[in-house]
Amino acid sequence: MDVGLAASLTGAFCQALNYVLTQKCRDKVDVSSIQIVIAVHIGMGILTAIPFIGFKLWNTVHFDHVVPLLMVNIPYIGAQILLLAAIKKSGASIISPLLALKIPILAALGFVFLNNALNLQQLLAIFSILALAIYLSKSAGRIDWVPLLLISLACLGYAISDYSITQYSKSLQNFSEFDQVWVTVSINYLFCGVLCLISALPCKVRLHLIFECKWISITWLVAVTLLVLGFKSSGVLQANVAQSLRGVFGVALAYMFLRTRPASPTLSPPQKLSIAAGMVGAVALFFS
Repeated sequence: MDVGLAASLTGAFCQALNYVLTQKCRDKVDVSSIQIVIAVHIGMGILTAIPFIGFKLWNTVHFDHVVPLLMVNIPYIGAQILLLAAIKKSGASIISPLLALKIPILAALGFVFLNNALNLQQLLAIFSILALAIYLSKSAGRIDWVPLLLISLACLGYAISDYSITQYSKSLQNFSEFDQVWVTVSINYLFCGVLCLISALPCKVRLHLIFECKWISITWLVAVTLLVLGFKSSGVLQANVAQSLRGVFGVALAYMFLRTRPASPTLSPPQKLSIAAGMVGAVALFFS
């Protein structure tokens, strides 16, 4: 297993753990999803300020970095808002599996703008992942056109952000390939934290909430660092295919830590196991 694939799989596990910690936090504090998103990103900004200051990364940042950083963060923040809106209209159990829509969107963007063609086996693997995700979503309930449009636009935003952060990382020529990863994460999420800090006061995000969300911020920062390493080492699409296993990890972690089962009354345990095995098989097919 190469470094990029190993990093992407570990990042997917950290994302799944992050979702569990987010749910535990929401059960503990009575705040909105947007307040949690802002608090988490401010927390990440505080964490990334440590290496930014410690390694004097302000010498790396120039005025012409502003547009690339906005290209990373505006689609990302917009996608977060669209995702929350879609979940509010249809529920997390219906919307979350549809994040797999990002994979064919990434494939299309890669083909149009980077001339990255896929072979038949890879296309079959992507189709399988998408079909399983749609089946899992439909088993949780019916989705209307409005939330479907919202999650599709959110996936487009995430896809643009993934490609943009990879290009920004590659532009940091004064660092080694490995150092480009942590430097990119430090600069970008400090920048994102500052953007979220602007909205903290009107959204009534208090200091105690930032502290309550500390483990969410830490696990998300670890996850995104590993995923950026995966983007650079294996490719954005390849890393996201591996990342699709976060749903499988999430089911296991939710049962272990929350003692809950996914809200999918129409699926029996063998069916859920079959979907998880199908996801693993589809990812293995893509990389075989």
